[in-house]
Amino acid sequence: MASSLLFLLLVSLTVNLNEAIDAYSSVRRDYFLPDKQYPEEFAATPTGGRVHIVYTTAATAPFKMPYTASFDITNLSSIVVSSSNEFINETGLDWIHCDTNPNTKQVFISFHTKLDTILDAISTVTVKDTMNKSLGTANFTLNPIGHNFSSNYPLTVTYVTTDNNYKQFIVHLHNYDDTHSFYIDILKLNGLDIDKDITLAPNEHIIKIYNVTTEFSEGDVWTIGLSLSNGLSLGFGGRIMKEFYAFESWGKSSQCPFPGANTSNFLTFYNDLKLNIGFIGGTCNTPINTIFDAIQNITTNNGPYKLLLGDGYTSQSPNQTSSKYFNEIIALELGDEVDGNVKNTFSQNRKSLLRREWYPSLVTYQG
Repeated sequence: MASSLLFLLLVSLTVNLNEAIDAYSSVRRDYFLPDKQYPEEFAATPTGGRVHIVYTTAATAPFKMPYTASFDITNLSSIVVSSSNEFINETGLDWIHCDTNPNTKQVFISFHTKLDTILDAISTVTVKDTMNKSLGTANFTLNPIGHNFSSNYPLTVTYVTTDNNYKQFIVHLHNYDDTHSFYIDILKLNGLDIDKDITLAPNEHIIKIYNVTTEFSEGDVWTIGLSLSNGLSLGFGGRIMKEFYAFESWGKSSQCPFPGANTSNFLTFYNDLKLNIGFIGGTCNTPINTIFDAIQNITTNNGPYKLLLGDGYTSQSPNQTSSKYFNEIIALELGDEVDGNVKNTFSQNRKSLLRREWYPSLVTYQG
């Protein structure tokens, strides 16, 4: 009798883990200025867009990168989200990321495509980690969008940030519709119901601040799920950055305005202009570790100083920049003005995925 009960419990558990999950998702068209205002080196593409999908997995951590995302259409049936995958650009996607937060059991997928045929066809995604552990199959319905960016869905989460050592989440909601209000029945933050009955009038934007008890740190995934009164479920996700209000300096190569390199120039920038972040791209003759050590030891009256680290300092290996300097880094550069040609998209996606694998606690940016 006991063994029969155990068998039934195991069967029940297996069924629950394989049950389809309702995900939250969103899609938006790309924005282009008119050619007369800002000519691009490539033709504007009114089709396609950027997609976010977020859901809660029933799987038990740990989860191990890289992940495989399988959508319900043939050419997206099994995408290994890894820097070593040379075929992502043959799927119809321009780039794709898949991240998880084991503490909150959140799965976050983001990608971009120029093809409406993909946006019109996809409705489920299955995610597995590198050990073939299933993180579940999620169903989603993308929000309606018009023929170009001028008819994007008007309700959106424009940003999420944190405060108080990641104990507070600050969420900015915006209704861009000129005539219609939107009603949010439930707002989920990191998979948990945290707010309800929110109304946004036409063209209204509001900031919500939520206290959380789960431990978060730099690089962790955050997610937002909005259940609207009209039946739509909108989803948004991202990763947490350092809590730092930044004023950046982009000094000339000859200036090297960094502690340990040209401290006099650094103090001019820092004390006179209050510039508390500096971009360093490898043009100073001073070794980067010397600069890091000087930053850790410098005493100032205006608070801490951080670096935006140039691409060359993290492009060779996972240990090229030591973790003992991570506190002094705001973000890792992937390139400067490299988005002028669509042919660069795959190589930049590969760089981003590589930094995610090598430096998982640090975020990346593109100049």
